[in-house]
Amino acid sequence: MARGGERILVLGTTNQHKVEEIATILDGGWLVEPHDPEVEETGTTFEANALLKARAVADATGDLAAADDSGIEIDALGGAPGVRSARWTDEGDWIPRVLRELDGVPPPGRGCSYVCAAAVVCFFASAVLRRANRPTSRRKAANAKPRPAAKSSRARAR
Repeated sequence: MARGGERILVLGTTNQHKVEEIATILDGGWLVEPHDPEVEETGTTFEANALLKARAVADATGDLAAADDSGIEIDALGGAPGVRSARWTDEGDWIPRVLRELDGVPPPGRGCSYVCAAAVVCFFASAVLRRANRPTSRRKAANAKPRPAAKSSRARAR
């Protein structure tokens, strides 16, 4: 939809900084608005949670909606905390907890990745999902064994 000549993209977030970042990336012509998706993140993957939030926002607003889900996957912990990253521990305990969990794991086995999945849903079209993994450790890419990124997929929005 459009308002005053600008196309509208509603983001499933309450984070104003994220709204500003997306507006900058889109470089004009879009009115980017936040909307709390008010949905529990019950998915078992970042993609599922992003899609839950984007669908909830599209349903609530009738506009083009986008949402993301992100977190850290630690190799030695089998990909944990993964989709539970935000609820894994208190913010001030993140580094201490990681170090406790990795006690006894030699440095070459301490790799991790930051993962972000984004979903875009439009009430009259399909959903589009994207996932990106970015290794965050100091290990060389040649020695890295990150979990493979899920391929892009299209799923019916409804």
